[in-house]
Amino acid sequence: MIVSPLNKLVCPLCAKPLVAEPSRLVCGAGHSFDKSRNGHVNLLPVQNKRSLSPGDSKQMVQWRHAFLAGGYYDAIAEKINDLVSKQLTTRSSLESYTVIDGGCGEGYYLTELATHLRRLSLATEVLICGLDISKWAVQAAAKRDKSIQWIVASNKSIPVNRASTDLILCAFGFHCYDSFADTLKSGGVLILVDTYEDHLIEMRKLLYPTIKPFQPASNDGAIEAGFSLSHSERLTVKRDLPRADIERLLGMTPHMHRAPKEGIEKVTSLEHLTLTIDVSFRVFVKD
Repeated sequence: MIVSPLNKLVCPLCAKPLVAEPSRLVCGAGHSFDKSRNGHVNLLPVQNKRSLSPGDSKQMVQWRHAFLAGGYYDAIAEKINDLVSKQLTTRSSLESYTVIDGGCGEGYYLTELATHLRRLSLATEVLICGLDISKWAVQAAAKRDKSIQWIVASNKSIPVNRASTDLILCAFGFHCYDSFADTLKSGGVLILVDTYEDHLIEMRKLLYPTIKPFQPASNDGAIEAGFSLSHSERLTVKRDLPRADIERLLGMTPHMHRAPKEGIEKVTSLEHLTLTIDVSFRVFVKD
């Protein structure tokens, strides 16, 4: 199997096809987007930003990169690999298969997937793109794997042709169902990975005086956008964290900014913590 960068992007301003030149992407209307030294491209127009630097900060990205390097979320990556592989093996006669990671962060899950796919003995060429609204996340991701097209963009407006994508992965990202449906082919697959009831429960009990009742992610938005639920499952594992990785985990999550000072002090004073990793996987098919 060949893993290649997705090369069928469209201009975020006029939706015309983007043509790759040595140092930039340009459309027929003359809109130009420079390639970075690492090959990623910013396709998030200024008018689509809610702040000067939307998404995760540079520090959050660094914390997440260091934490994930510890292997604590490997089981999540392995399940994603398994779910995508099953989709590919049922379509092994296709010449190409397009995968987009919407909300790729610093690229951990997508690079793990690309490495896994290279081991499969299929003739299909897999065209891969990772996008995130955080420029810091995409800069970090672009250093991981050059066989992936990394772009700064939003799930609300994915800069590819309509009905051109076979599979969208959204792991802990924002669910933009209409945009996902617009981007996927008929019969295309959407894989959502979300936190579940007991995710990081030990840390959350230390951070907050009370824990809000858990509300599972609803399928209604996906169904209204034209998807059918094909499969769902839950993954729960335990992980032991030393102090340094406790601090990194806290720093990479919204809890760092939401939790009261007393709770943060409790967590950051720990030398060791056993945590529950609890996530859900839902696989939808576009009708």
